[in-house]
Amino acid sequence: MSTIINTTGNTTGITLTKADWNATHIDNGDSRITILAPTGEYPQLVADLALHLTTITQTPISGTPHRRSPKPSTKERDPHEMTPTITLIDVNRLKPNPNNPRKHIGDVTSLADSIRAHGIQQELVVTPIADTDDYRVVIGHRRLAAAKQAGLRQAPCKILDLTPKAERELMLIENTQRSDLTPIEEADGYQGLLDLGTTIQDMAQKTGRSTDFVRRRLKIARIPTLTRDLTADFNQLSLTDLDALAEFQDDPDTQQQLARTAGTRDWQWTLNQARETRRMNEWRATADQWIRQAGLKTRKVKDLWANIDGYRHPHTWQGDQPLETQWKRHLKQGGNPDTIILICKKGAYGYAEPLPAGTVDAKEAEDRERREQAALERRHTAEARKFAATSAELRLQWIRMNHTGWHYGPMSRAIETLTDMMLLGRSTYGFPRAGGDSNWEDKTITAYNHMVKTPLPVTEKNTKEGVYHLNGEENTNELRHRLDKPGSHTVQLLLLLLARREASITGAEWACKYSRQDLDIINDYYQVLETLGYQASSEETKALNGSLIEGTKEDDGHADDDDDAE
Repeated sequence: MSTIINTTGNTTGITLTKADWNATHIDNGDSRITILAPTGEYPQLVADLALHLTTITQTPISGTPHRRSPKPSTKERDPHEMTPTITLIDVNRLKPNPNNPRKHIGDVTSLADSIRAHGIQQELVVTPIADTDDYRVVIGHRRLAAAKQAGLRQAPCKILDLTPKAERELMLIENTQRSDLTPIEEADGYQGLLDLGTTIQDMAQKTGRSTDFVRRRLKIARIPTLTRDLTADFNQLSLTDLDALAEFQDDPDTQQQLARTAGTRDWQWTLNQARETRRMNEWRATADQWIRQAGLKTRKVKDLWANIDGYRHPHTWQGDQPLETQWKRHLKQGGNPDTIILICKKGAYGYAEPLPAGTVDAKEAEDRERREQAALERRHTAEARKFAATSAELRLQWIRMNHTGWHYGPMSRAIETLTDMMLLGRSTYGFPRAGGDSNWEDKTITAYNHMVKTPLPVTEKNTKEGVYHLNGEENTNELRHRLDKPGSHTVQLLLLLLARREASITGAEWACKYSRQDLDIINDYYQVLETLGYQASSEETKALNGSLIEGTKEDDGHADDDDDAE
């Protein structure tokens, strides 16, 4: 069998004279491949193409030459079952595909240098553009850009008649197999196929992915253009970040707020706050429904810190348990059934019990100024505690996600600094406290457990089982085992030192207005984290500069003792 490959760009048949062209013959088993090329034009390209064509589907010489279709075929065809010709086509007649999943070609300088020296090693795949003499590129956008940069006037192409659906399928399959696409480019590719009627099952089968994988991509593809435009380089966001944005598809304002911080140091802080706000909104909706069903008295207030005439000072319902559960516990512990539910404009929920009947409120009037000042102090203290908890969650989350990638040099410097802080500190009055009581050790272990994917065996106290603290034999032995594990000593030692420091940071340290020593120590700690790669958010930076100090008072550091805190 003989095969002819037309490299002249003539798609309607070969009409050149012998003086116009050279013929190259390649014997391939029982087949002979004949390459026709213009005399003196791109000899290196022809040679490279000849070497490559031994693996290309061959068209019998007796077959009909490729002719232009007036419009793309509407019949569904498998491109892999077609028998294409390979033709040299003028690069100016090759048009980029507007539906190419890959939105950015990138720098093609190196590829252009290679093409200039060795020619195009793999042909482009193109499809005819209806009612024109041009072709739309399906596979090979980077090669086309590089060929133009290298000065080539023609490029070897496979010409396929494709339906729009088959065209998109081929582009998506090619790019996913090469791992060339960013997550959002891949997602938009799947969405394009979905718009053309391809089912999720078909997309999964043809791209070799699971249906869950495809559904996940389709979810992030629904992020609107307006939201995408708010991010400096949306196309380069990680799949994890895109998944987080897609969580808020039903909340455009929050989604846009998140998009503005995506890829910045404020991203994780903003995301954590958005998730907490959403969780509390769900808690409030459930609480409101139960309050109506139970027929409880409510009062809207500006905040939960001012005292109400005729009632004891307010307390706060916590958002970690249903309000119904907390109310029943309140009554079981002797609470007044006439207690009113306070609903703060900022979203917090609290309660206030009425003063006993017949109580003369003269003393209340005398103490009003003192109590109002105390309420103000409680508010500032609660704000500091809330910030301490939020920032700690952010730091611990970052450590958990990144500590396996830390390098020895930064870890060694961090260990030295933390050891110096622990032994010498900043105080001019003597050595700092090297350790704390059992509760402080419990906090250290709890912090460590939040830093690692596999926590220590004992994570909770259980007095019924005789577990009064977390620093028992089982946890201690496990820590020793982790320290002794080959290659793990340095990182485990660093995690323990970081956990000790985390256990010491409370709202009091962030907000103490009588001395900046505690805040200075926190600043030193943040410098250690920055050595390891941490980037403080804008809110953390403000607090490090003292934004929480104004108007606060120093407390005893026991954040769990004050049930007035939000």
